[in-house]
Amino acid sequence: MLQTALRSLSATYIRCDNMIAHLSGELASTGDRWVVIDVGGIGYRVQVTQPALQSIQQTAGPPVRVHTHMAVRDDDIQLYGFLYPSELELFRILISVSGIGPPRLR
Repeated sequence: MLQTALRSLSATYIRCDNMIAHLSGELASTGDRWVVIDVGGIGYRVQVTQPALQSIQQTAGPPVRVHTHMAVRDDDIQLYGFLYPSELELFRILISVSGIGPPRLR
């Protein structure tokens, strides 16, 4: 039954607002639009905006903290990170609009 429901949601995102509310840990690595935050020995790759990436890179020492939104698709799970709760709320408002998903907002 669950597999049938997931197939019917093909290429759509399921909101998982409360699964991982925030991450706080040591910055392990960065990329073009992502960071890896080490939390207790587990590295979480989090998609971030360029301004957030620059701010995180300039922060002196741990901990790095981001408020997160987890988007689950049938073929992918992504974490999106924001420095401020207000940015996260705006993101959630935008992705609630039909036709706009997390990848379009990057």
